[in-house]
Amino acid sequence: MAEKWVTVKEASEIVGRSPHTVYNWIVRTRKGEAKPPLVMRRSDKEGGKGWLILVGSLLEVEEGSPRAARPRAPQPDNEVTDNKPLPKNIPFNGARSCFSGGDTMKRVHADRRKWVRRWVVEGKSLFKVLAVFSSELHEEVEWHYQQALAEKRAEKREEEE
Repeated sequence: MAEKWVTVKEASEIVGRSPHTVYNWIVRTRKGEAKPPLVMRRSDKEGGKGWLILVGSLLEVEEGSPRAARPRAPQPDNEVTDNKPLPKNIPFNGARSCFSGGDTMKRVHADRRKWVRRWVVEGKSLFKVLAVFSSELHEEVEWHYQQALAEKRAEKREEEE
């Protein structure tokens, strides 16, 4: 049976990374810096501008990535972001502390919130913001985006008064 070829979006979903990470792997492969390299080819769609990636090589690259090699420390499932707890319907995403600086899930959520707020202030669309994060985080990121939009609208109303 022949191996399966997937698009960058499908590849990002398979390995649980953002499409930007997969594109970085493509760039490193094309420069000859990737070990192991991706096996890829141009897509017939989009005028030959897209990429198709062989799933087997994608899994090898993911397996050899620094993120896969880092140890994961267990964290409680009920961490809060700043003073606002995440809504109960947003599931814990399984991310664990893996940084030598001792980041906790509380700090990770706070960082996501900070980045989303900054991008809302810059006027980025929800679609662009979600593209940065893994699909497993989209519900949480969308919640942060809506909160930041509400804060931005409230600030604008205060300025107008």
